Amino acid sequence: MNQREDFMPTAPADPDLTASRQAITRTHSENEQGTAILKNGADVTPECITWLWNPYLAAGKIHILAGPPGVGKTTCALRMLASISSGGPLPDGTTATKRDVMIWTGEDGIADTLAPRLLAMKADMRKVHFVDGARDAGGVREFDPAHDIPLLDEAISRAGLDLGMVLLDPIVSTFSGDSHKNAEVRRSMQPVADLARRHNCAVVGITHFSKGTQGRDPTERVNGSIAVGAVARVVMVCAKLPEDSELGEGCVFMIAKSNIGLDTGGFRYHLEQVPVPGYTEMFASVAVFDEGLDATAREILRHVDASPAEDKEVQQDITSFLRDLLADRRVDSKQVEADVRGAGYSMDKARRAAKKLGVVPKKYPGMKSGWYWELPKFAKHPEDGEVCTPKRLQTSQTSEDLGANHETS
Repeated sequence: MNQREDFMPTAPADPDLTASRQAITRTHSENEQGTAILKNGADVTPECITWLWNPYLAAGKIHILAGPPGVGKTTCALRMLASISSGGPLPDGTTATKRDVMIWTGEDGIADTLAPRLLAMKADMRKVHFVDGARDAGGVREFDPAHDIPLLDEAISRAGLDLGMVLLDPIVSTFSGDSHKNAEVRRSMQPVADLARRHNCAVVGITHFSKGTQGRDPTERVNGSIAVGAVARVVMVCAKLPEDSELGEGCVFMIAKSNIGLDTGGFRYHLEQVPVPGYTEMFASVAVFDEGLDATAREILRHVDASPAEDKEVQQDITSFLRDLLADRRVDSKQVEADVRGAGYSMDKARRAAKKLGVVPKKYPGMKSGWYWELPKFAKHPEDGEVCTPKRLQTSQTSEDLGANHETS
């Protein structure tokens, strides 16, 4: 018995199916379109994922690193590149295998930004390669990621590089069509996926969050078509923590999605300006990773959806709204919630504003009566520059009382 006999069907062939296959083969021959290539399952040898940094960077796969502007996404990616180029420590304390790395960027200068940052993060610059243009029949020109990935593929092979990681910043520059159309995005990303597979390297693409996506699944927040996050095997996110976050100060680097490994966990990090070794009075930004975080990206992003400035402005707006709503009268809790939501605010922010205004929910007389909100008599308007809290709060009422479901939804 040969190796495949265990997988062969024992029932007689379906004559209709056989005829259909013959018709398909004949059509392909007539149209000279070739034929599909099939591989039997018995001929497939299972392989383990090769990790450059488990579970963040996998050889032969596309990765996305997304987040809002100004949080150091590129600097975090350069931190990984530096470790791989030097065989140095990764953020979790493990040691990278030393390999070549490559960078294409349409946003940062090579000599004045990228190289200083890599040097400051102890990269081995002999293993770092920058995509600095393209050459064709018309001469030297700018490298166009939307059309020139095959040229880059050939250049890597000619140079004989042992490529570990490629950074594409931004990844949307590789899209030749509409970045919001799934089919066009998938078609544009195929050459990138082929490059990653052929050279067994991790390709990391940088991109932004789409506007107005707060609260949604982190993968759905990636800018452009949902195919961007779907094609990537690993999606990572960066974000800045608000000043009053219970998680502390700084930024977070998290796994948002993984089809090949763990999809939780990450690190807090912060950005520093440090001297560039060997260059007097030259400084560069570096990403310094702090302690690990055992949580999901969605849980962490709940703390960072609004920047401090945005959050402060919203809180000022809703504080004024509540002050006007409750001016000189008591308002039923259900009506407060209806008015707050009707004005486009969240009840969480309303409760925070109520606490600052000194609002104490009170119960109407009677065992089955509901609750109402009322301003303390001495509370001033926020525009007066002062928001008072009552001098004596009932000790039996806590901040949870402001959100309690006292016959409200």
